[in-house]
Amino acid sequence: MEKRILVLGPHVAFFRANFEDSTFHAVDSQIDTHILYEFKPSLVISYGYRHIVKKAILQELHGRIFNLHISLLPWNRGADPNLWSWLENSPRGVTIHHMESRLDEGPIAFQKEVDLDPADSLAETYMVLQREIRSLLVENWNQIVSGKAPTTPQSGVGTSHKIDDKKSHTAALTDGWNTRCVDVLEYGRKKGLWVEHH
Repeated sequence: MEKRILVLGPHVAFFRANFEDSTFHAVDSQIDTHILYEFKPSLVISYGYRHIVKKAILQELHGRIFNLHISLLPWNRGADPNLWSWLENSPRGVTIHHMESRLDEGPIAFQKEVDLDPADSLAETYMVLQREIRSLLVENWNQIVSGKAPTTPQSGVGTSHKIDDKKSHTAALTDGWNTRCVDVLEYGRKKGLWVEHH
C-alpha cells in the first residue's frame, strides 16, 4: 500500500529517488495543522528543517513524526551539532528519533556512532554525517513506514546548543567551515570546553 509522506525541509529529492513506493509532499516553510488535513500524511519526516514544529502538530501526529539529526543524541541537541562535537570533544554520530515538544529529546528510533577523521575539515565531516544519516534511514525505512520503529528513551544528560552559541567561538573557525577538525578540537581543549562522557 502506497504511503503518503510529508517531508519537512529541503531534501525531498533524496526521498523521491530512494523510496519509490511512497508519495512525497515537501514543505520548507513553517507549517500548521491545515497541511495535515490537506495532504493527510501517514508519516512526517523532518530533515534539515529550520522551524520549530508546533505542539498541536506533534500531538496530531503522535508516533508518526521523525527527525533526522546529525549527532549521537543526547549529545549535541539543537544547532550546529558537528561543530560542537569537535569544540567539546563529545561523541559523534547520527540519530533518527521520534519528535516530541522538547527539541531533539524524543525517543531514539535508530542511531549510529560515526568515526570521523580529525584531519578532515568541518565541511568534510559534515558531508560524512549527511551520508551516514541517509544510509541509516534507507536501512531502516521499512520499520519506520510500517510503524515498527523502536522507541528507546534517551539516557544521560548530553548537551544542547542554540544557533547563537557559536558566536562566542568564531575564533575557532580560522578558515570558516574549511577549518580542520583537529584545530577546532585543540581550540576547545585550550578553552576548557571538553565535556565528560562515557
